[in-house]
Amino acid sequence: MSVSQHIQILHEYGAPSHVQALRSALLKRIGRAPKHYTFSLFGAEGRKAGAVRLLSNLLNLASLLVSRGSVVVLGIAPFDRRMKLLRWVLRGHLVHLHTSWHKWDGSFQPHNLPDSQTAAAKIESSWRKFLQEDVSSIICVTEAGAASLKDNYEISARISVIPHSVNEGIFFPGEASANREKLRLLYVGRLIPKKGLATIFRLAKSDIANLIQVTFVGDGSSSGETAEFCKLHTNCNHLTYCQNPEKLADLFRSSDILLLPSRRTDSWEELFGIVIIEALACGVVPIATDHVGPREIIDHCRNGYLFSEDEYFTKTAKLLRELHADPKALMTMRQRAIESSKRYFSASLEEKWLGALGMRAIS
Repeated sequence: MSVSQHIQILHEYGAPSHVQALRSALLKRIGRAPKHYTFSLFGAEGRKAGAVRLLSNLLNLASLLVSRGSVVVLGIAPFDRRMKLLRWVLRGHLVHLHTSWHKWDGSFQPHNLPDSQTAAAKIESSWRKFLQEDVSSIICVTEAGAASLKDNYEISARISVIPHSVNEGIFFPGEASANREKLRLLYVGRLIPKKGLATIFRLAKSDIANLIQVTFVGDGSSSGETAEFCKLHTNCNHLTYCQNPEKLADLFRSSDILLLPSRRTDSWEELFGIVIIEALACGVVPIATDHVGPREIIDHCRNGYLFSEDEYFTKTAKLLRELHADPKALMTMRQRAIESSKRYFSASLEEKWLGALGMRAIS
């Protein structure tokens, strides 16, 4: 790969923070960051893209169609039926698949195959050809994803495992108080039912209500319900989505515990959540359900806690009571969280990204 090659991130609606380490690596190595484009006309939760952004994305796809030799880091979930179109658009380019998905046997994925066997077979064929013939490399966020790809496809391209990264210049620990009257709990993310908001509501009005202060940060279909709940319960407050990373880091530093009680659906479970590693870097202890993403980050009872969906409420309530009564135990967990976050620092993952893109020889 040469310095003059155009490099871009092409995704459905992924966040730039998903490739923070790649961005910083390219800035240092070639003096410019990759541009971000989307192949979807809609953003997360179905929001239409702005007119300027939409035009930019359409022009980019047209440019890719008539050009050759660009480096494209593609983020697309299995088994998106647009793969056939994207294979046509991206022919002649160096495509590196970036995926956080962990299960590639066709039994559980974000995009379910159609009922028609003929239509399903065509989509599966497009994906198989893409994975086995088209990609220059595959970058998996989790070890589970890499293992599943190897088990289900005959892939000759290099498969790397590079977790999401945290910007250690922004997300760092502050001065923690060991004598707070209440534990400060934080939820950061989309306000939608599958994120387990009902469990947090239940905790906030349980018999430990006087021991905790809960802050919800985010937007989504349950925003109204969350805001109304916070009006009725003085130990809760709701902030809209925080796009400023410095302000978000300040919120982390003023908190003790991150709650992530996600609930599986037929096509989703919690993947590698950047919010968890941001919390760890700030010394915030995560309590998550034992989904595939949190399992790769959290070492139970070492740098955080993992509970099953069925036991999350009961065990979290018990744990919060114990941590409130034992500030030293909380401080110990904080220090372990901070130490465990270092493997996700952007600086420690930059070379892995350059290696995945074949850029080690560039100085």
